[in-house]
Amino acid sequence: MIRSHQYATQSELSAQHRHSYRTNCEEWIEQQVKLNRVVTKIRAGDESLGTVRIMQTYPTELSIGDFLRALNGCPFVQNLSFLGVRMPRRDAELLAMALNHQSTGIQTLSIRRLLPECLLPLCQSLAHNTTLRELCLILDSDVTEDALCCLADAIKTNDSLKKLKIYSACWTPRAMDRLSQAIRASPKLRELSLIRGGITEIASLAAAVQSQNTMSILDLSGNQLRDPISLGLLLRCSSLRELDLSSNNFGNTLAGTSTVFDALHQNTTLRQLSLDMNPICESFAARLLTSLQYNTALVRLGIITATLPSKCTKALTHVVASNKAGRGLIQTSCAVHEPLIPYVLSLAHKDLAVLYSLVQIRPDLYCQ
Repeated sequence: MIRSHQYATQSELSAQHRHSYRTNCEEWIEQQVKLNRVVTKIRAGDESLGTVRIMQTYPTELSIGDFLRALNGCPFVQNLSFLGVRMPRRDAELLAMALNHQSTGIQTLSIRRLLPECLLPLCQSLAHNTTLRELCLILDSDVTEDALCCLADAIKTNDSLKKLKIYSACWTPRAMDRLSQAIRASPKLRELSLIRGGITEIASLAAAVQSQNTMSILDLSGNQLRDPISLGLLLRCSSLRELDLSSNNFGNTLAGTSTVFDALHQNTTLRQLSLDMNPICESFAARLLTSLQYNTALVRLGIITATLPSKCTKALTHVVASNKAGRGLIQTSCAVHEPLIPYVLSLAHKDLAVLYSLVQIRPDLYCQ
């Protein structure tokens, strides 16, 4: 019994040590000596290394070649992030080799500073990789149109990606068309973010998302979108649950917006819509409010903007909060919906906007 107890204690200590080391490795590695220790652990087959995050800060310069060589065929490192790391082409090729290896287990890859010359090797490996689930790239603004088309073609061939985030690329119409073709051919892709990409037109993208019909989250914030017809097309995509169009140029006129309000009126699936930091005028906000009166699905609306008076934003916020309070379920008495009422009341205690809306919709419920 004593020996058994001692053995259990040693196992617990060993588990605690592995957990402690895993926690430490999930912190950002900023020093060469720490990175070298990680390389040693990988070569020793230490399976506690599930996440590795490497950050380069001025004036330190990290050498990541040995780490990338050790990563080749490593099955237990699943989450890999680089932040500010200077990655020359030879290192990008080493990373591509690791991604090409059938035993490499990387599922999440984030590179926050990818030089243009490094994109091509990554695309070549991405096209055939079967383990990667999430990819986040912050590109230099001078990435060429051909390079973006190559990336789109790689995404089209890849059959495993579920989340894709690309920042700071300059998406030309040709590159957007190629990406749209890739989306049509990628039914597993559920989340797409194209942030600060200089995008001005999304008709082909909206049609692709509608055709693909599995995309649930789309983030197009920080672009130059202004065409209301494209916005209307996106609002007709029944698979979308979250749509972020903040920091664009929507809403400064009513011209051509009937498709937007008709689509929002009829939409029954979108849960979150962000229009923050758009130049929304009062007439646009008034039409938006009218459409939202008929929409009971939307429960979160981002409408922070300097162009609207507070009374407009409050009215929009309240109608969406009433959806969160269960407007579509409790505005009429129905025995089928009665079991949901305690849940709605519990929300009212946590969210003042929900409380306000609930009192407006069914004061009898809250006063019982």
